[in-house]
Amino acid sequence: MVFKVHRISPAIFGFALFCFLLPFVTLSCPGGQFTFSGTQLALGTTVKSPDMLGQQGEEKKIPSEPLALMALLCVAAGVGAGLLLPVKSGRWVNVLLGILAAVFLLLLRGKVSSDALKEGEGMFQVSFGIGYWLALLASFLTVAFNAAFSKLLPEAKAEPQPEPSAPVTSEPPYA
Repeated sequence: MVFKVHRISPAIFGFALFCFLLPFVTLSCPGGQFTFSGTQLALGTTVKSPDMLGQQGEEKKIPSEPLALMALLCVAAGVGAGLLLPVKSGRWVNVLLGILAAVFLLLLRGKVSSDALKEGEGMFQVSFGIGYWLALLASFLTVAFNAAFSKLLPEAKAEPQPEPSAPVTSEPPYA
């Protein structure tokens, strides 16, 4: 069985897609702690905020975060591009998608941190979970892998070669 190197990239993107199901962000405040997965950030969710007595209060809808959604779409597109596109063009598309996913994840980190500081007036503490860090790492790995293999294993050009059994003659063919 021949190992297909070009199938590693969709596998890494698939792992990054799985990471969106893991804890991405945890918001801690004096009243409790809220943990969100990447898909909850990307698609939106509802949380029950505790009241002053520590009991379940009202439900609050958390809207989708566009940066998390864009990162999720880039990762999902990377899986599809790695499986469906030809090897050479698929590598460069995956480099682009990996860069975009990483940029969106880094921008997400800054936005969530600044929003928590602004909304909580310093009372919220933000920490990023294992899902976030692994998705970011997988995005960087995909970029490095595809860029490296584009240089190391360029797609071979098919040039017609003369058949080895045919005699080579300098005489013209039958007239």
